[in-house]
Amino acid sequence: MRDPANTMFVSQASLWEIAIKQGLGRLSVDLVRPEQAIPQQGFRWLALSNAHLLAVAELETVLGHRDPFDRLLIAQSRLEPLLLLSVDRQLAANGSTVQIV
Repeated sequence: MRDPANTMFVSQASLWEIAIKQGLGRLSVDLVRPEQAIPQQGFRWLALSNAHLLAVAELETVLGHRDPFDRLLIAQSRLEPLLLLSVDRQLAANGSTVQIV
C-alpha cells in the first residue's frame, strides 16, 4: 500500500453505499467530502461497469455472505484484477483477491 508505484482505487460502489445509508438516515455525512477527498488523497475512483455488475451473478455465496455492496467489490476485484483490502474477515472466504487489514 505504501509503495508509490501502486495505484490505489476506491470503488464507486462504496460511495453508492454511503449515499444509500445517508438517504436512509443511517449516516450523517456531507457526501461531497468523500467524493472529493478520494482523489485529493491520491486514490482513484474505480468506475462501475456492466461487466462488474454482471459478474455479481456469477459469485458463489460464501458463508451466507449476501451483502450486495461487498459482492460488487469482490466482483470488481476479480475482474480487474485488484487486491481488495477490507477489515471484514468474512470477505476473506471469497478467495485470493481479498486481504484483511
